[in-house]
Amino acid sequence: MLDRFLSLNMEAKELFGKLKKEFGSSTLMQLNQLFFNEKVQEVLDKKVAEDKDFNKDLFRQFPEAKILDYRKEKIKIIRLPNVDFCMNACYIDKVSICLFFPLDYCSYQNNFLCFSNCIIGRMKLINDAMPEWRSEFRQFCETNASKIEKFEKSRLMKMHGYSIFGHYYDSKTMDLLFMKTPVFSFYKSYNVVQWLTDHGCQPDSKDKKSYKLKLKNTTIGYDSSRSKEIRVSTNESDFIIDCAYLPYVSQIDENIPKWLEEGQSIRHECLKKKKMESISEKATKMLVKDKMKEMGYEYRFSEYQFTLEIKLQKKRKLKLTLPKSNLERVKSLLDQLPTYIDYINSVPMHYRIYFQENDF
Repeated sequence: MLDRFLSLNMEAKELFGKLKKEFGSSTLMQLNQLFFNEKVQEVLDKKVAEDKDFNKDLFRQFPEAKILDYRKEKIKIIRLPNVDFCMNACYIDKVSICLFFPLDYCSYQNNFLCFSNCIIGRMKLINDAMPEWRSEFRQFCETNASKIEKFEKSRLMKMHGYSIFGHYYDSKTMDLLFMKTPVFSFYKSYNVVQWLTDHGCQPDSKDKKSYKLKLKNTTIGYDSSRSKEIRVSTNESDFIIDCAYLPYVSQIDENIPKWLEEGQSIRHECLKKKKMESISEKATKMLVKDKMKEMGYEYRFSEYQFTLEIKLQKKRKLKLTLPKSNLERVKSLLDQLPTYIDYINSVPMHYRIYFQENDF
């Protein structure tokens, strides 16, 4: 039991260590990608029988398999009981595991895992293991919910700053949808129109190709001339979802008030943080100016990079990067400058200090 606990802690530490704040995908999406990458790699390392005839072997192994049309003509979805795979007609020797749709969404362009050789055997291993993997991933997310929320908040602040509000909606929507099963029949325009009509929607009186369905908290917009997208609009923002997730718009609508409150709270926190950083930056600039005047050094200060360059003897210069939001740390660094500068100036001109090469 203890070994399992320690193993899970190590796994969590490893996965969180690989997360990127400068990334379009949400924290949950990144963790999903990293988690299943590791699981699939374990399958790829196993020996399985080679394929003889892919089409025959597929339905012999999976009589319940369904081949579905995707939004791009050359891509087919192979739907097994526990997981979707996709195959490009141009590369029939490769199969990908689909973790999120649409596959060409720019923010999630790395959302599926590709493999070739011994495809059927590996598809079986993955399909059989997927329920256990998903259960394990859900448990991982529940156990680390507070860490995920904290990292996601930090990611959104770093990526979007003042415009965080609309991106928060988008992020929460994608997190909700990526565990849902997409319904590919909605890539046919008439199926979308039928669904909207069944839910009380009528075409626009001026533009017969446009439809708007008013829900409690959102308006669902659809333009049949752009048949792969659904626009979800609120009073504050709007975002796009893939047509394959149309049946889940009511769940999005139900969550909007909660997301609105959370988004406003994070935006307020972001504005407060930015204001404090601005005050700290101004104080740092004044401190640098006063200290350099007091010490009598010739210097240049880059406000963009927050770097201080000081002219030394023997045609040298000292470059120092200062923290933007830690005034006490800046004071400490500046107070230490005379000691370091005196030491450097005492080194004869023909001596140079370099970084070590890798082969040293």
